[in-house]
Amino acid sequence: MPPAKSTAVFCEDACRSRHWRRMRRARARTEAVKAGVTASCPQCGAAWTVGVDRLVSAVYCSPACSKRAWHKRRVQSGGV
Repeated sequence: MPPAKSTAVFCEDACRSRHWRRMRRARARTEAVKAGVTASCPQCGAAWTVGVDRLVSAVYCSPACSKRAWHKRRVQSGGV
């Protein structure tokens, strides 16, 4: 531990910043749960809480569903 004040809570600025980012993400997840906004995957129908289980901008529940949807669109458009 580098020399610090006797009242220091974190060992260095990097640790303080990391803690601040983690707490900000935790508050955002808590607010998302309270809001109760859910989304569902257009491919398989799985549901999730927006901003908690997936990103706010997520459309599909997983990379596998995204890939299945891409293949389905490709076949429908006449691609090989």
